[in-house]
Amino acid sequence: MLKALLPVLALTTLLPTANAFEFEPSNNSAVTKACLAAIEPGTSVEQALRQNALHTVSKSEVLCNDKPIADFVREYKVDDASNKIINAKFASSNESTETKICIAAATSNTKFQETTERLSSTASLSEIQCNGMTLSKFAKQYNKSFNG
Repeated sequence: MLKALLPVLALTTLLPTANAFEFEPSNNSAVTKACLAAIEPGTSVEQALRQNALHTVSKSEVLCNDKPIADFVREYKVDDASNKIINAKFASSNESTETKICIAAATSNTKFQETTERLSSTASLSEIQCNGMTLSKFAKQYNKSFNG
């Protein structure tokens, strides 16, 4: 069993402004490197083990802070949802101005700006509800950079 008690990762501090951990390695072993790589967004446990020449070792034998690497990753990996691409097709249930604005906002900032300039809405943008949500909350589910 590769029991690298990772005092490497023993120095963890919770950042006050983010729900993330900062790890400071105490050694430069392959196991330590694999543990750190595995919690990076976009890297799987298998990739981290392969990159550190540990691909022939069972995942349950690689311990990170006394935990199997898979459990360690489940606990500390930050799900970088902001980088996930969502492909969505919008279908309007009606042709109201508000519906058009909701779809435009979720599509892109440019489309939102064009649509709001083209349509003279009687409703205030702050009052528009899209599928039961505020315009901003709805749009940001699909358009992470929504700034309307």
